[in-house]
Amino acid sequence: MKRWGSFPAQADLQARHSARISFGRSSLRPGERRAERDKQASVGSLKAVVDDYLAAKRPVVRPNTYRMLDHYLTAPEHFGPLDSMPVDTITRRDVAARLTKIGLSTSAITAGAACS
Repeated sequence: MKRWGSFPAQADLQARHSARISFGRSSLRPGERRAERDKQASVGSLKAVVDDYLAAKRPVVRPNTYRMLDHYLTAPEHFGPLDSMPVDTITRRDVAARLTKIGLSTSAITAGAACS
């Protein structure tokens, strides 16, 4: 029997078996695990993520850069139609469609700037 740390002494095979069982378990109860999983799954809308992104960028980038980021990401004519969509449901196709519409309504240069 070996004793490691403050754990009770167990035979090697018994310790391995206990570790395999407890390794798969979380410290949360099943209901709490479900709530935690749901919390992680509900990422939020694009607008919420954009607001967090802009708040993080404000102290890092220059004022004009921030102004352009804010314009391209929050203007209704650019990515406005995607604002209410959950982030985890937005696909490349959705973004490509928005960039195509931006390019048609303004110019390819504007669409390229909105892309970057």
